Amino acid sequence: MSGNNIDYLFLAPAMSGRGGTEKLISNYIRALKEIHPKWNIGILSTQPFNKPTIDFFNNLDVDLIDFGRLTKTMGDYEKNIIWSRLLIQAKKLKIYI
Repeated sequence: MSGNNIDYLFLAPAMSGRGGTEKLISNYIRALKEIHPKWNIGILSTQPFNKPTIDFFNNLDVDLIDFGRLTKTMGDYEKNIIWSRLLIQAKKLKIYI
């Protein structure tokens, strides 16, 4: 991660690195960067990112937040607490699900 504040966050399920989800998100990212070039955009994956997915988004200047890998040793209860705090404490964050 870049350490920058995230202005727009995509919440994504598991991605293969070559599927429709990646293409849809990348089209949105390109459009948002054209309209708001100074925005910092992030993609938070509920499942661990794989190498093809990381490679796919590598050239788009986005922060990949690997929630799946960061929380893989946690139970559902702990993950839900983290999700709820993220959503409640994100004051200016725009989220696309």
